[in-house]
Amino acid sequence: MSKLDYYIHDGSDAFRLKIIGDVCGPGVASVDQAWRAARSVFGGRVLIIDLVSLGAPDEYGRDLLVGWHRIGAKIIARSEECRALAETIIGVPIPLLAPSRTGGSS
Repeated sequence: MSKLDYYIHDGSDAFRLKIIGDVCGPGVASVDQAWRAARSVFGGRVLIIDLVSLGAPDEYGRDLLVGWHRIGAKIIARSEECRALAETIIGVPIPLLAPSRTGGSS
């Protein structure tokens, strides 16, 4: 069974979703529903998709990443592997940032 965790950080200048795990199965529907419910309060803030780790995307997971990219989300990666996979999915370069701790802190 795949495992997808996500953490929501509602900051003053950005709304950040940290993604950790396999972007497939029921977890994709859960994170999709969470960001759709929260987007009504985004205001003018940037949506940041922070890919802490990324693995085994299914079609729905790939579509979600592409959709976020299309609406202007800033997508960042925390590892070379994560960045390479995300770049093959969305077709554009992704910034690589220093790894972060997993969990609820930013």
